Amino acid sequence: MMALKVFDWPFFVLLFVVDITGVCARRFNGAYPEDRPSWARTALGDTIITLINLPFAFADTIFLVCGFFMLPWYTVLICGTAALLAMLLFWNVLFRRLVRRCGLFVAILISYPVAIFTAIWCFQEEYLISPSLFSYILIAIVLCARIVNALYAKKMFTQRGL
Repeated sequence: MMALKVFDWPFFVLLFVVDITGVCARRFNGAYPEDRPSWARTALGDTIITLINLPFAFADTIFLVCGFFMLPWYTVLICGTAALLAMLLFWNVLFRRLVRRCGLFVAILISYPVAIFTAIWCFQEEYLISPSLFSYILIAIVLCARIVNALYAKKMFTQRGL
C-alpha cells in the first residue's frame, strides 16, 4: 500500500501526457483535410482515425476521474492543475513548433505511444482508496465541465459550418 501524498509524480506525468494527446486528438478531428495524410482523407481512413482518436480525446477526463479513486482529492487537484499548466507551457513553447513544422499527424505519432507507455508505467503500482464525498462532488464537476465543453465545441463547429 502506498502512502498518501500531496503530490504524486507518476500521476502528474500521466495527466500531463494525456492532456497533450487530448489536444492533438481533438484538433486532428477538426483539422482541415489538407492537414491529413492522403489515406486518412478517405471514408475508411477517417473512420479509423476517429476510432483511434476517440479514447485519446477523452483520456484526460477519464484519468482525472480515475485519480479520485486512487489518490486523495487534494492530490488530484494539485496534480491536475500542475499538469494543465505544464501542458499549456509545453504546448505553447515547444510542441506547437513541432506541429507547425511536421504537422499534427506526426505529433500524434509521437504523443500517442508516449501516453500509452506512461499509463502502463503509472499503473504498475496498485493503489485504490475509498473516495470521500468531496471526491464524488469533484468527479461530478469534472464530468459536467467536460460535457459543457463538448457541447460548446459542437455549437462552435455548427456555427462555423464545419
